[in-house]
Amino acid sequence: MQANIQWEFKTGNFRYFWLKYVSGFNQKVHCAQCLKGAYSRLIQFRQKQHKQAGNKAAGRLDEYPTEFVYLCGVSNRGWADNLHVAMRFDSEASFSFEDHNIKVFAAGVERVTIHPVSGADLHVPKAFWSCRNWQFGHEYFPEHRLPFGQEGDTANRIKERENARQNMLF
Repeated sequence: MQANIQWEFKTGNFRYFWLKYVSGFNQKVHCAQCLKGAYSRLIQFRQKQHKQAGNKAAGRLDEYPTEFVYLCGVSNRGWADNLHVAMRFDSEASFSFEDHNIKVFAAGVERVTIHPVSGADLHVPKAFWSCRNWQFGHEYFPEHRLPFGQEGDTANRIKERENARQNMLF
């Protein structure tokens, strides 16, 4: 079965909306940048009009040879409204997903679960360990992981600011 995906926007609440073929993980950054790979051409990333309520799109998932593809929508209404649909190619699988913002149907891929990274909250900034993209990369690309604390200068600066804020509260 040829892998394909289709979606329909139920609202215009996504500020960013992207589909990425994921080939690896960079633990030193978070959000879309932590997922190594190429963006799909199915989505015109910078165009607002394609994210309006009622708009539909569909396409084949055959642009790049990877094991995973990741659909992400960053909401205008805050992180709790973000869309995270991680998928692994499987010719026998299909799934549908719907929430108040979007309807998604995909065939030739299975949806994979994203879990929090145990212990990360003790060692890396919240911006990292709370990021679903980072959690996915950490879970599904163990060969790209670093020992906690080696995320680099950006993570260290963020962690220092978090600690300073926390100390001010007490």
